[in-house]
Amino acid sequence: MTISELGSIGEFVASIAVLITLIVLVVETRNNTKILIRANARATYDQEGDALRAAMDGEIAEIYIRGHNEGLDSLTPVERYRFDLTLVTWLHAVESAYDDYRDGYYPADKLEPFENAVAGFLTTPGGSVWWRERQYWFGPGFRDEVERILAADREESKFSGPKPPSADA
Repeated sequence: MTISELGSIGEFVASIAVLITLIVLVVETRNNTKILIRANARATYDQEGDALRAAMDGEIAEIYIRGHNEGLDSLTPVERYRFDLTLVTWLHAVESAYDDYRDGYYPADKLEPFENAVAGFLTTPGGSVWWRERQYWFGPGFRDEVERILAADREESKFSGPKPPSADA
């Protein structure tokens, strides 16, 4: 065997090693992408959870329910400010999920619960007025998504959002 033949064999072995390395890198990149998608979903749930925990505070919850069910005019200026901050904080978490989804870093099946909640909260008397007034606090892509959600009028969304106190209570 000549040096030239050994060099050719070496080049062949090296090219196979490069191919194997590329395959390993592709597999690792896919795995890392899946991990990133899961991490984004968890971070969005945490962000949403923070907003919802704030809304569970007794005083905020009362303001939030009254603002949604009786309308924004039933709130004092300070209550309206607190209502605005609670709703915008939550909707920014939802907007982040949609941005991540659009970029391929958020699972599509995790968006449906958000869609139901968005429809439930933004179709209340106060929520619908709030959205008309404050929609410009959000990017145009998310505004389009919200309008699509609100136009869908899905049955599942009727079970989301604050409801007026029942007559039985």
